[in-house]
Amino acid sequence: YVPTKYKASKFGISVSAKVGKSYVRSRVKRVVSEIIRLNLDKIKTNNYVLVLRSDIVGVEYRDVEQALLSTLSREMLIHSCSETTSPSEILSCSETKTQNETSTAGKRYDC
Repeated sequence: YVPTKYKASKFGISVSAKVGKSYVRSRVKRVVSEIIRLNLDKIKTNNYVLVLRSDIVGVEYRDVEQALLSTLSREMLIHSCSETTSPSEILSCSETKTQNETSTAGKRYDC
């Protein structure tokens, strides 16, 4: 991610041709875009680039959502209700609390 001075987050979603044919790649991007759209109020304002791997093909929506939110939570890029919020509790979090920002620019994470 890259911190931004703007009030809106930007997401770039990249899916390699190795993942599958175009309709498979498009479906994966649509699923991830929907997860982001539904959880946008919980995600801190930054610029993000998501590189999706072939392991995502055939995975249930809930599992993809939980993996994405747990990755963002682990990197403190998500507003959470407490310091010990688990990924399943993030889904029902209504109160926001900012945490200390840590720079993770350039790091790669597999989820």
